[in-house]
Amino acid sequence: MIDQHRSNKVRLNYRSGLSESGTVNDPQFVLEQQEFKVRFEKVLEDMPAKQKEVFLLSRFADMTYKQIAEQLELSVKAIEKRMAQALLYLANEKILKKK
Repeated sequence: MIDQHRSNKVRLNYRSGLSESGTVNDPQFVLEQQEFKVRFEKVLEDMPAKQKEVFLLSRFADMTYKQIAEQLELSVKAIEKRMAQALLYLANEKILKKK
């Protein structure tokens, strides 16, 4: 619960920083953001179904690996593997940077 609060606080600070700096109103930034969104949606569409399901539940539904594992009736280790594969897929498609 504390971690969730900290995470929300970081996101809020980031968003408020963007709007204060005027970056959101920059037409170039808006165009790049729209292009990235289209590319991201295309890459996500092409992602293997099992990986996409875990990625979406984790990143957009804010579910933990344990919650996802219970919902999909899989082990947490299987969820971790699928998530790692999804992140690697995004990195290979130049959506995420490789470490």
